[in-house]
Amino acid sequence: MNLDDIEKPDTDVKDADPQKSDDKRSDDDILSEIRGFLTEAQDYWNPIYQKGREDKEFVTIDGAQWDAVAKKAREEDGLPSLEINLARTYCRQQINTQRQNRPQIQPLPVDSFADIETANTIKGLVKDTESVSDAESAYDAAAENAVYGGMGFIRVITDYVSEDSFDQEPRIVAVHNPESVYIDPMSKALDGSDNTRALVKSWVDKDELIKEHGEDAVDDFDSDLSDMPSWYNISDKKVLVAEYFCIESDVKELCLLGDGSTKWKEEVIAGELVIKTRKSAKKVINWYKVTGSKVLDRTVFIGRFIPVIPVYGEVTFIGEDRHIFSLVHFAKDPSRLFNYWKSTEAHQLSEMVDAPYVAAVEQIAGYEHEWKDPKGLRVLHYNYKDDQTGQQLPPPQRVGFPGSPTGVLNAAMVAQQAIVDVLNMHAPAMGSSQNDQSGVALGKLQNQQETSNFHFPDNLNKSIAQVGRILIPQYQAFTPNSVLNGSLERMASLRLLH
Repeated sequence: MNLDDIEKPDTDVKDADPQKSDDKRSDDDILSEIRGFLTEAQDYWNPIYQKGREDKEFVTIDGAQWDAVAKKAREEDGLPSLEINLARTYCRQQINTQRQNRPQIQPLPVDSFADIETANTIKGLVKDTESVSDAESAYDAAAENAVYGGMGFIRVITDYVSEDSFDQEPRIVAVHNPESVYIDPMSKALDGSDNTRALVKSWVDKDELIKEHGEDAVDDFDSDLSDMPSWYNISDKKVLVAEYFCIESDVKELCLLGDGSTKWKEEVIAGELVIKTRKSAKKVINWYKVTGSKVLDRTVFIGRFIPVIPVYGEVTFIGEDRHIFSLVHFAKDPSRLFNYWKSTEAHQLSEMVDAPYVAAVEQIAGYEHEWKDPKGLRVLHYNYKDDQTGQQLPPPQRVGFPGSPTGVLNAAMVAQQAIVDVLNMHAPAMGSSQNDQSGVALGKLQNQQETSNFHFPDNLNKSIAQVGRILIPQYQAFTPNSVLNGSLERMASLRLLH
């Protein structure tokens, strides 16, 4: 993909702050827009998030694989409710396979105008950003959330290099709670490249917020936001703060210069030859940091894309309805069935062990105290002869069956196989040896499993490539021209591979 339309900064980074905002709207207008977006986004995303949460809890929380009412009833009846979490094993297999094959962002020159030296410089900057940011942890968190719950996120932020510096640099950060992020419901691209709005919520210390922004930053949460319960403070010590991104288009006149480059009309200087002009929408990404009652900060994020990147699991559209699935979603019923039959097997075997004895009165005469509660006794005595007749008596017999019924065992095996079949993660993919198959056959089965679930790493790859597209304008804005040997136009002739 050619990045030939990367946004050009309005000013040189050495002369002015490239993140200066021209937004003159009032705080009330901004807060009203954010509240409206949050209401719309919550209505759309919360059902998807709830389904993802249920899937994630299914494989990570003890007891989540049983219906709460059914489990309580079984406990009251003294029946076991075993939870053999095979689904988690398959999820970890998928997650760790992706960790072993992490994609790499690699800028490459792709045409005769490309600058190889600049491409290598940007490649080094990307590697440095990933290293300083611990980007692998951010990628891993997003991939894990996609596997467990169907959706994760990666963020790109800008921050000062150090506490005593005015220099800024981009960083890649993890989003551990995907439910704290809301993106534009109209966004359809798997890498979020068509996203125009995003909101990220976080909880901060109330005292620190008051110290930095004043009492009025937190005094409005319990009054006019009664229709927004998700904005309520959860305690006296924490306050909800939101970051809001929105893309706004400003229609301006674009000029084609004699040297083939383009500039906005207001950037053209005296003496430059203008070949032709046209109207074009110049995109600006506004960023706001707000509480429920106050805009704490605002600025402009350099680039063309919202720096909040979704990482999807499986996505299916039915008409305009979006359905997002985790790896384990369709394996939940076979997992429940497997737990039920294994619990039934365990119950029946325990019944066999605890089955009562049948004995004639003559057999236990004199030893009634032992046979009243035989548990824990290593030796049980009985009368082997009838005192009156002298005939030999058989020992008391336990009532029960020799083993669990074959039907229960077969049902458990079928349920276990159903889990494997739904996930298409058979024995070779899980590291089990298959002595009756050749290496070629095992390799084909391995490839079959990888193909079946390839959409998970592939969606992650798309999102990481989008991270690279977001980073490149940041380097142009915050890196001195002496470091990047090449104009922005030559930088635009780069391709992102993963």
